[in-house]
Amino acid sequence: GSDFAGLAAALSAKLAGADVLVVEKMAFIGGNSSLSGGMIAVPNSSVQHDQGITDKPEALEADMMRIGQGLGNPDHIRFLCEDAADTFEWTRKEMGVRWQTNLTGKGGHSALRCMITEEGTGQGIIKPAVERLAKLGVEIRRRTILDTIIREGYEFGKPDSGKRRTIGARRGVVLAFGGFCADVNYR
Repeated sequence: GSDFAGLAAALSAKLAGADVLVVEKMAFIGGNSSLSGGMIAVPNSSVQHDQGITDKPEALEADMMRIGQGLGNPDHIRFLCEDAADTFEWTRKEMGVRWQTNLTGKGGHSALRCMITEEGTGQGIIKPAVERLAKLGVEIRRRTILDTIIREGYEFGKPDSGKRRTIGARRGVVLAFGGFCADVNYR
């Protein structure tokens, strides 16, 4: 998929030297990520440091556990919180994402740590990521669905549309699609 996770995985793989193909079932790039508010929570960020704000990954971890009422996987939450500052800097350096520097504590955060893209939407992440991938020669093949095989020319909601084609993968496949919860076949 071509959401935040899929594009970040594609860029990481390409920067590591892999041949990369992004497959997107929709006619447009970005999935549900493009509709998001483009916000990220980053404890211990360079933006916080510049503004004299002290925050730690452990504080975000505690907030996430409290807000999620203990339902999240503690190991996953800890990993996300510990890597948030490095991930934020990576989005700036490698993807070219531009973030507003007015911090907020939306959603019950105990510190001012949330940043929003300059555009104020997920397009502020999608657009620079797609541009960076294009510069690196990564193809994003739209209207192509992956089930057990790939059918190019797929039209969303028409399961039998498109031309069947097999594309091999040498090192691996990253499945990054936000429709997982709604797609009974992939659950």
